[in-house]
Formats: sequence, C-alpha cells, structure tokens
Amino acid sequence: TDKAGNRTDTKITIVYDTEGPNVGITTPSQDYSYMESGITINGTVNDAYIGASKVSYVITQNGTEIDGGSGTAKITGNTWSEAGIQLGDSEGDFKIVVSAEDKLGNTTAPTVINFNYDRLPPTLIINDEDSYEPNANYRNNSFVLSGKAYDTNAIQSVTIEYNLNDVSKTPKTKTIS
Repeated sequence: TDKAGNRTDTKITIVYDTEGPNVGITTPSQDYSYMESGITINGTVNDAYIGASKVSYVITQNGTEIDGGSGTAKITGNTWSEAGIQLGDSEGDFKIVVSAEDKLGNTTAPTVINFNYDRLPPTLIINDEDSYEPNANYRNNSFVLSGKAYDTNAIQSVTIEYNLNDVSKTPKTKTIS
C-alpha cells in the first residue's frame, strides 16, 4: 500500500517438498532371462510436486559394475528408458539398481531388479553315443538311453522324443524336469 492508499496484492505459492520421486522398473521384470546382449531397460517415475529431473541406473554382475552399465536414462513424461545396453560375454545373474531425483535434489531409495543373461544353449552328452544309431530299429523290449545335460545357468528340463513301433506317427515326448 502506498501513501495514497493504492494497494497491490500478490499471491505466492510455496511448495515444501522433502520427498524424492517414486521410481519403478518395468523391463526387465524380476528374474527375467535375456538371450541377447543388447537390452532395453525402462520403467516409471512420478513426483508429486515439481517433477523428476533424473533417473540413474547401475547394472552389476557379481557385485561389479559391467562395462557401460551405468548412466542416466531418458525421461519422457512419467516414464524412463535406456536402450542398447550391452551385457557382454559373461553369462549369469545380473542386478539393476535404479534411483531418481527431483528438481530440488530429493532422491529416492533405490529400486532393485535381478535378471539373468544366458546366451548359449545347454550342452547335451549322450553316454556311449557311438553305440546308438539314429533312426535305427531295435528288437529289444527295452532300450536304455543315458547322458548328461548341463548349462552355465542351470537346466530347466530335458525332453526326449521317441516313436514306438511306427515311425510314421507323431513322436511321443517325455520331459524330465
């Protein structure tokens, strides 16, 4: 108010923000298994007040950051993503740790997802393979097939296909988990 009684009102809004944004990981899902090295990670980020400014990620294997496995993801609206991350040649279990920061510098507790990278198929060894002839006919009532299957990342199942009496029929299968 001035001496003549003229008055000007100004309204100021003050936001008190002490919380970081909420951040989630959509891809990969928990315990997902990749077969290819080049992956895309993405998720959601929401801030109740002034908006998220940064989503950071770190990818580790056995507690060690992988080469090129950390950075700042691109934010579009309430989603974030990073494409073309190379996992390299080492198979096994990996971990993604993601955190977010808002425009005031408030951060979140990290969100963690575990996933697997398995680029090579399992190995199958048939015992005494030289004594079995593929597509051969056998006269005995019983036939023993034995062997081993292994993989760096464990075997989920082994499936055996076989025909009894008539090879023109659809093979029968037996899956061992």
